[in-house]
Amino acid sequence: MDADKNAAAPPAPVAARSPCKQSPHHGQKQQRKAKSDQRNSKPKRRRQSLKQPLTKDMPRVMSELLKEPKVALLHRVVKHVGPKVAWQLLRETLRLEKDGGQQVNAQGSGKPELFLVVDELSHEFKPRRRTSGGVFFTLLKDKVSKEVYRSIYEVEDKKKKDAKKRARSRQRQRMDSTLAKLGFGDLTLSAAGAQEDTEAAAAEDGEVAEAMQL
Repeated sequence: MDADKNAAAPPAPVAARSPCKQSPHHGQKQQRKAKSDQRNSKPKRRRQSLKQPLTKDMPRVMSELLKEPKVALLHRVVKHVGPKVAWQLLRETLRLEKDGGQQVNAQGSGKPELFLVVDELSHEFKPRRRTSGGVFFTLLKDKVSKEVYRSIYEVEDKKKKDAKKRARSRQRQRMDSTLAKLGFGDLTLSAAGAQEDTEAAAAEDGEVAEAMQL
C-alpha cells in the first residue's frame, strides 16, 4: 500500500494547442506583397523623353539632334523665338522624322530637276526627303512672322549674296584673262560686271534663303 502511495502519479495530459486563426485579410496582404516584389524585380523602363537643356546649351544640343552644322543660325533661332518655342519645334521635327519625314517642295524651288530622285518601288521621279534641319526650319517659317524669319536669316542671306558676288567676279576675271590672251586686251567685262552686281544686289534684296523655300 505504502509503495503504491509513494509511486509517482502519471503526468497530466497536455492539451493540444489549437492553431491561431488568421485574419481573412492576411492572405490578401501576402498576395499584394508578392506582386509588389515581382514588379520591383523587373528592370524599370526609362521614358525616352527629351529634357529641355539650358538656354546656353540648347543650340549645340539642337545641332546634334538635327545634324545641322549651322550652330550660329540655331543661336539666332533661340534668341528670336525663345528657348521654349525652339524646343517645341525640335520635338515636332523629331516626331515628323519618326513618322517618315517631309518631302522637298521641288516645284516651288524653280529648279525641280535638282530635287527629284528615282523612287525604288515605282521607278518614278519624286521629290527627295527633307533633311532634319530642313523640316525644322520649315516648321519655324510657318510658326513665326515674316519679320522674325527675315531677322533670323539676315546673316545667312548676306553670306549667300556675297558668295554669288564673288563667284561672278571670278568668272569675269577668267573671261578678261581669256580675252587678253586672244589679243582683245582693250575689251573688259569689269565695267559691265559692276553694273550687273548692282542690279543683282537690288533684285536679291528681301529674298528668303533658297534652301528654306524648299
